[in-house]
Amino acid sequence: MVVGGCVGYAGAVKMAAAACLRAGAGLVYAAVPESIYVPVASSMTEAMVLAFPSDPLTGGFASESIEGIRKKAETCDVLILGPGLGRSDSCQKLVETLLRTFPGKIILDADGLYAYSRMKADNEGFAGRQIVVTPHHGEFMRISHSDEIRNPVEAASEFASGTGLITVLKGPDTVISFPNGKTYISRKGNPGMATGGSGDVLAGLIGGFAAQFSLEQAVINGVFIHGTAGDLAAEELSEYSMLPTDIISKVPLVIKQILNNKREGLDDE
Repeated sequence: MVVGGCVGYAGAVKMAAAACLRAGAGLVYAAVPESIYVPVASSMTEAMVLAFPSDPLTGGFASESIEGIRKKAETCDVLILGPGLGRSDSCQKLVETLLRTFPGKIILDADGLYAYSRMKADNEGFAGRQIVVTPHHGEFMRISHSDEIRNPVEAASEFASGTGLITVLKGPDTVISFPNGKTYISRKGNPGMATGGSGDVLAGLIGGFAAQFSLEQAVINGVFIHGTAGDLAAEELSEYSMLPTDIISKVPLVIKQILNNKREGLDDE
């Protein structure tokens, strides 16, 4: 289930849900505030869009929505939490509630990361949990409470081991660090992907794979396929004109090539 969206940011939850479906997730729910239910539901065919009470002042989730979302989440294996969520007090409480109560896999992105950065330190509560954070450099400095990132690999590794959170530090080279010390670097992708919405697509891909595979496999595959699909989009459309939705459209081509390589016995890249 993708939890997010508010007035002005309906596209974020739509892109995350679409990417999740393209990654092969069987059933995808999109939990959105009532304020954006109509535009989201009317433009999404495959995902099941659920409306929850919205705050008339912020256009995001109202505090009355938290219990309903929590109960629906109990029926799901994976939460993608944060795309277009907003930064109101009720959204802050929603993120805290789901982080502390949802027992499955969580992909924490965008405004979900902002909410996490405002939580009181409780790293022990995440030990052994299956939570992925997907910050760009600015978001990483906020959640790590640091002023700069001198060495992205070291920074991501230290954060992952210190918090117990699987860390995907997005950038020209994306760093994937696990709490057990494993670290991977992906050099796939291009500057055309440095645009609003690309991160929502990545969160959706990781979430979709997480519903089918281990979280380690989901993160590695999600980052690789996201970057490779972005490169295909740039090759066809140019880095200047490509859009995040173009990345989603290339995902099936990348997955098909990977599957064909496996059938032909070729080495994986």
